[in-house]
Formats: sequence, C-alpha cells, structure tokens
Amino acid sequence: MATTTTNLGLILPIGTENVSRQIINNNMQAIDDKFGNVDAAVGRNKLRSLLTKTTITSSYSTYNTYDGRKISDFKLIAIVAYRGNWSMGSLIIPKQNFVNATGALIMSAWNGTSIEFDIKYNSDTSFQAKYISTDTGTMRIEVLGMSFT
Repeated sequence: MATTTTNLGLILPIGTENVSRQIINNNMQAIDDKFGNVDAAVGRNKLRSLLTKTTITSSYSTYNTYDGRKISDFKLIAIVAYRGNWSMGSLIIPKQNFVNATGALIMSAWNGTSIEFDIKYNSDTSFQAKYISTDTGTMRIEVLGMSFT
C-alpha cells in the first residue's frame, strides 16, 4: 500500500505497485501548487550582477557597477573568483563590510589554495580591486548583490 509524504501529501507507491499517470499528475500538480509561484513569495530577481566576470590584475583598477546598479540597494555582496572558466571560490559579505573594506579579502579555493583580493569602495556605483595572491594565471571576479525584500 502506498504511503504519502509528510509535507505535501505526495503519493509514494511501494516498489511492487503499478503506478498510474493520474498519481504522477496529482503529485506534479501538488508540487506546482506549492512552489510554482515561489518567486513571487520570496521576491524575484533579488540576486543581481554588480560586476560581470571581469579580469582582475595585480594593480588597482576601477570597476563601475553593471547598468549603474547601486551597492546600497543590496544587503549582501557576493564575490566569485574564477581562473579561466572555472569558479575557484566565493565569499559572501554584508554590504557594510564591502563598503568599509580595508585590506585583503581572502577566500578558500576548492583546490585548497587561498585567493586574496584587495577591494576599495569608491562610491555607490564604483570600487577598485586588485588581485594579490602569489600564484599566476588569469583571474577574474564577478560581484553580485543580494537583497531579501
């Protein structure tokens, strides 16, 4: 005899039962009813690009935010580091820490190394950054803003 899931009441046929299309359709409809409009409930497009994948060097460069987006519109700032097309690591910090950043931001890479950046806030739409890790290769960063309204 089939059982049901605790939260949504989805039908879970046992291994020897024949399963009808109606059971599958009912399960899918229940999932769609519960989560189909989740974007509206939590706020759609609340993760926005502030800086798309951009090569970063060992000298300070000034970066303007994408499409004039304001850093102050976001609660958290995510910085993702790439070597080539591979994401090496990421760091999520409160906006205040990004605005008041002094010194290095250090993230651990997936391969056990660390990646260091120095970021200086210029304005609500501009910052300076440089790559200060000692290993070589082309490094790129992407900066994203996150809000929860």
